[in-house]
Amino acid sequence: MLIDDPRSRTARANSAKSPAAGRSDGVSSGLRRLFGLPDPAGAALPPELAFLVYQGVSPALLHAAARIAAAIGVTGEAALFGLGFPDKRYHRLLARHLDVPYLDAPLPLARHHVDPVRCMEIGWAPLAPNAAKVGHVLAARGQALRHLLEVHGSDPGPYDFALTTRRRFEALLRHYDEAGLCARAATGIAQWDPALSARGGATAWQHRSACGVVAALAISSVYAADLARLTVALALFVVFAAAVAQRLVVVAAAASVAAPRSFPRMPDRDLPLYTIVVPLFREARVLARLVRALDALDYPAAKLDIKLMLERCDAQTIAAVTRMNLQLPYDVIVLPDGHPRVKPRALNAALEAAAGAFLVVYDAEDRPDPGQLRAAVARFAQAPSELVCLQARLTVDHADEAWITRMFALDYGALFHAVKPGLSALGLPVPLGGTSNHFRTTALRRVCGWDAWNVTEDIDLGYRLARFGLRVGSLDSDTFEEAPLTLARWMPQRSRWLKGWMVTAIVHGRQPRRLFRELGWRSGLSVVVSLAGTILSCLAGPPLLVVAAGEAWSHTLFRPETPLWWLSVAAAGVLLAGGALSALWPAMMALRRMGRLDLAPWLLTLPLYLLLVSAAAWRALYELWRDPQGWNKTEHGLALQRDLGRR
Repeated sequence: MLIDDPRSRTARANSAKSPAAGRSDGVSSGLRRLFGLPDPAGAALPPELAFLVYQGVSPALLHAAARIAAAIGVTGEAALFGLGFPDKRYHRLLARHLDVPYLDAPLPLARHHVDPVRCMEIGWAPLAPNAAKVGHVLAARGQALRHLLEVHGSDPGPYDFALTTRRRFEALLRHYDEAGLCARAATGIAQWDPALSARGGATAWQHRSACGVVAALAISSVYAADLARLTVALALFVVFAAAVAQRLVVVAAAASVAAPRSFPRMPDRDLPLYTIVVPLFREARVLARLVRALDALDYPAAKLDIKLMLERCDAQTIAAVTRMNLQLPYDVIVLPDGHPRVKPRALNAALEAAAGAFLVVYDAEDRPDPGQLRAAVARFAQAPSELVCLQARLTVDHADEAWITRMFALDYGALFHAVKPGLSALGLPVPLGGTSNHFRTTALRRVCGWDAWNVTEDIDLGYRLARFGLRVGSLDSDTFEEAPLTLARWMPQRSRWLKGWMVTAIVHGRQPRRLFRELGWRSGLSVVVSLAGTILSCLAGPPLLVVAAGEAWSHTLFRPETPLWWLSVAAAGVLLAGGALSALWPAMMALRRMGRLDLAPWLLTLPLYLLLVSAAAWRALYELWRDPQGWNKTEHGLALQRDLGRR
């Protein structure tokens, strides 16, 4: 349906007589326009704002927008939207000024003549024949909008197009190309390079290798039990020792890193457009708090592009967003039903429409530090071009609410204050966290975004960036988020994460020679050790510790059988001590840096927590067999003691 279709100059003439247009010396603004006389109310305004004077908009507001636009280097309409002026009202008034229809609801596009991606870039698309006899739809902005207004000044029409907002125009294209959008979002990386996507699962040779190892162990356990035990013990020892050694080196590197460099505050004019992507699924409970956190960001609203990604089947969240009536810079995108219905599919759809030079991903419960975007821009500005991603720290802001939240906070602290910064400092591949990742948008498109078939798309993307010769750095900024409150909610989340590690190991283990060719031996070994060490230590580490503790209790662990036995016991003891150090050192480093040394006594319960992690790993192995792409959704908004004042 087309609305506000003047088709005559009457509406424009009436609007020119509006009292809001003002009189300065008894001459109306309409007569001033007719005879080319200057209008003080519209003086010094850019074209994209000046016409609004004759549409009854306050000149004071327009001049304020013009001053902001000149100060921060954006177009006038962008500055006006940043002040809260509704983009829908703006384009209605623009359509009235140009004497063209305003498109408020979808009309069919001209089939076989539309490239949705190209149309989205240029803001123009042809329409199929319609009752309104309009041939095209236009969502002009920036220089295109100025050109349109300048042409209108010399050629008043008539025009064969309708106007609409950029948000509605892009929604029209998505509606037209639902199948294509779903395919690109879900299968982009799988079509571009199937070897780098988890869609196909394990390859034939991986299946054969796994079956061969299991068969060999089964046969040898019957006919050569001692040899089988020795082989398994040596293999696990090598993997565990390598993982412990790498972790200690990484933590030492993090400890030796100098204090984060402070960058001068960048002027607003020099700040680039920044896209913020927030995937939402069954998140109505936390929506209002999320919007408050995003509104609190210290970044010009005119230079933000905030995309809230919703699923069509999630009626509750859609209704909650609709009630909020969010204006620019918010862009609410409702994705059509498709498979798999997961977070990375939504991220890929957002990447396709992202307008910013930089892009950051936040989760629904996140509260980023207000200065985080500025810090990222300043860091990117001083970094080499191969640094394409910055990982901010994730911090639990209600650690004191339960035992599981305390352990979760210790876990996160060790990862984001020690392990990930250490890997970055050594120039090794960094497995990303699921949120607060800041990207150069062009680099993200270069590696084809996220793999929608991997349930830990963040870890996979971190390693894929490294395979392209790109680097991940650490950002000295915190994002506060919510941890699961109960074991019943923690277990599915941790199982999904560990299943993702297994899926990522399958993906990057498909072509070992290619992996090492792209990464080099140093980084390639780091990836292998990280993947194998994480998976095997979670599956086998805690159970082996329980067995060793049982043997020590029964006085069978130190029986003097052979020198080889003593050697193995000594080696296991060294490995156990190194493992304990590799767990406690980064945790204590994190507690000191966070100022939360009061959590240190809870490290005594770490063995129990590791047993729970092992249980989650075995559950993940079962889920990998039954449902590799199954996504255990974490429910948010349940914490009662979140420190909402902490920044």
